[in-house]
Amino acid sequence: MSDFSEENAMDLVATMVAEDLAESLGISQTDALAQFLASRTAEMLYDPALKLWWDGPAYVANAYRKEVEKDGQASDPVD
Repeated sequence: MSDFSEENAMDLVATMVAEDLAESLGISQTDALAQFLASRTAEMLYDPALKLWWDGPAYVANAYRKEVEKDGQASDPVD
């Protein structure tokens, strides 16, 4: 798979995770995406060596939720 295709797949998974989080948390998709992209889970998603996007959006969203549970709150994208 080309680097471009991998990047598109990562972006698609991030978008789908944001949609899931927005619905479950009752926040806008923009806010959900910003919070997700500020997370360690997003860093792992965008690490091409890890290929986390292969596991799909539900897995990534659950990994994010576990990160937030462990840390006690969502990452603040403004920091």
